[in-house]
Amino acid sequence: MPIRLDWDVRRGWGWPSKVEGSFHRRIGGYTRNGRSFRTGITGDPQRRKAGYDGIYDRMIVLYETGSQRNARDLERRSIDCYGDASDAEGRGGGGPLGGPPFYLYVVTNR
Repeated sequence: MPIRLDWDVRRGWGWPSKVEGSFHRRIGGYTRNGRSFRTGITGDPQRRKAGYDGIYDRMIVLYETGSQRNARDLERRSIDCYGDASDAEGRGGGGPLGGPPFYLYVVTNR
C-alpha cells in the first residue's frame, strides 16, 4: 500500500525556539503506541513522500516556513529531542530542499 500524505500544517508559529515544545507534542501524538518514525524537512512533500513508499505508511506535514534556516533548526531540535527513539540517521540536513516554502514532517509506520 502506498504511503498516505496528510496535512496538519500550522503557519506563522514563529522562531524554532518558541514552537519547539508544541511541535514535539504534535509529533508525539502521531507516534505513540510504538510506531516507528522519523522527522524531516522538504521543499516538496509530494516528491519526498515517494522516497518513503514501502518503508512508512503515513507522512504528516506539520509545519511550513519561508526560512530554510528555521526549517533546519527545528529539524535538528527534533532529532536531538527524540534521539534513538526515532529512525533518523544522523543529524538531518541530508540534501537539497528546493522551496521555499519548506515543510517539516513526520513519517510513521505501525
